[in-house]
Amino acid sequence: MAVAAVVPKWGKEVKKKLIDRDLTVAQLATELGCSRIYLSNVIHGHQYSSDTVTKVSELLGVPEMGMMDVLR
Repeated sequence: MAVAAVVPKWGKEVKKKLIDRDLTVAQLATELGCSRIYLSNVIHGHQYSSDTVTKVSELLGVPEMGMMDVLR
């Protein structure tokens, strides 16, 4: 049986904003100058970078959260 992925609250908000703006993670990663895989890991709480969280939050208008709210 597969285990459902748990996406942190911040990551869920980012995903909603991407859908609202008809953007992909790859497009946002290009705009930020990072890889799609890296950005996906940040969004899903597998990695943390305060700089990346700040940039994504500013670009998409998502409230910035601390490390414990971003990591799963």
